[in-house]
Amino acid sequence: MDRRGDLRTEVTGGAMTEFLRELNRIRDEKVPEDELEAARHSVIARFALSLESPQQLSGTRSRERTYNFPADYGTISRADCGPLKRRMFERVREEEYINPGTMQWWLSATPTK
Repeated sequence: MDRRGDLRTEVTGGAMTEFLRELNRIRDEKVPEDELEAARHSVIARFALSLESPQQLSGTRSRERTYNFPADYGTISRADCGPLKRRMFERVREEEYINPGTMQWWLSATPTK
């Protein structure tokens, strides 16, 4: 996971605390159904919008061939994003993919003028 942000030095500590709190919430709490449904709609809409132009469509087809995606890769529907997505979130929580205690953090600063 790569998260970046432009923060002033005096607010970095508070921002990191809030970021850790959010990671723990993602790990410890079940995703509310309305948030999961909004995420499903977003994924489907983003995929559909990625096929709007001929260039986007040819790029998608090229990736399908490069990575040996199934022939029906471009035909996802709302039904395809149903129960599978809930299980995916549960698996992330169960297998501890999100563990702030083992993450590596890098902070950098620009010297004051």
